[in-house]
Amino acid sequence: MATIKPVRGFNAKREIELFHSAVEGLNSDAHDDAVENLVTLAAKRSWDQRAEIWSGYKKTFGEDPKEALKAKLGGSRFCHALLALFQPAPERDAEWFHNAMAGLGTNEKLLCELAATRTSRQLKAISLAYEKLYGKELAGDIAGEVGGWVGKMLVKLVTVPRSDTVADEDRASELAQKLYDAGKGKWGTDEGVFVDILTSESKPTLKAVFTAYLSKFGEDIIEVIDDEFNGKEEDALKYLVRAILSTPQVFADAINDAVAGIGTDEGALIRFICARADMDLEDVKVAFEEKYKKPLAERIAADEGGDLGKLLVAAIH
Repeated sequence: MATIKPVRGFNAKREIELFHSAVEGLNSDAHDDAVENLVTLAAKRSWDQRAEIWSGYKKTFGEDPKEALKAKLGGSRFCHALLALFQPAPERDAEWFHNAMAGLGTNEKLLCELAATRTSRQLKAISLAYEKLYGKELAGDIAGEVGGWVGKMLVKLVTVPRSDTVADEDRASELAQKLYDAGKGKWGTDEGVFVDILTSESKPTLKAVFTAYLSKFGEDIIEVIDDEFNGKEEDALKYLVRAILSTPQVFADAINDAVAGIGTDEGALIRFICARADMDLEDVKVAFEEKYKKPLAERIAADEGGDLGKLLVAAIH
């Protein structure tokens, strides 16, 4: 469940004016009030209400709101977080995919995060936004950047819709047997079978398959991947399985990792909290508190101050 809900009595014209005055007030004597208003608009208006503010701003003032924020806030993390909440989600995620492949090296971990934790419908919208922004196909760019079975897994996730059917017990048992025959039941590993099943079947079906595998063969699917794969393939498949089992738990653990130890991965926190605030951040909060024995908002507030901290905590509440 999302943490950001629609506000009653929403008036787009009034909100657009408030957004404009807040942007104008940044870096002035009115900065604190401007930040408070921007936090309210970003974290207390639903995605469709924010979309009205975002699109209406340009129509009303003839200026791209993204450029207006960047002109005032530069490359600050607060600016990045505002953009993560105000930009249309497909466009925002398309930019994150692009950033993962830009420059020297490829951030395969980020590619896996994005591909494994978005639905097939979301990935289709992201792919369309990516092509509009960059004039290239997302799947083609991924295939050119990431080789081997990790690349094949990512391309399948962004191009092939998952089945929406839920397998019965016999079908789940059959798929579990296929996984066994492709791994533990033979010499070597048929990676393609694992990739095909894990990227094409529905999540409820796969959960039933994992249960059937444990019942028939006495091993957890994560343990099987540990034994049958190594390196990047192992990491990617384990991440995908964890996301299938519980996407909220994946993000609860990722948030904890981002704030653990010395220093904070603010870029990661922005991705995790701002993206999930419109999807399942309530469930992430529950998973976080159950495992780490502290409310998520309290943990973030203790680690992250300033304008960015205010925005993240507001999105969590």
